[in-house]
Amino acid sequence: MYGMSNINGLKNSFSAKFKMIKGTQQVIPQHHRADIDGTTLIITTQIPTLRHGRPGTGFDWYEFGKSVLQ
Repeated sequence: MYGMSNINGLKNSFSAKFKMIKGTQQVIPQHHRADIDGTTLIITTQIPTLRHGRPGTGFDWYEFGKSVLQ
């Protein structure tokens, strides 16, 4: 996970084209995805601990994981 100020530098350090995937509020965070030689690279600036186990805050990281596998 990277802060927004560093994300473009991180993406430029790979020779891959990233696709930005729009987030769903309180479900799936915006993230950037690239497929490199059979490996999927995911970059997000969101922190998983923001959920704190309470409904209505942060993102549903279980649903995020399922969406990445699609």
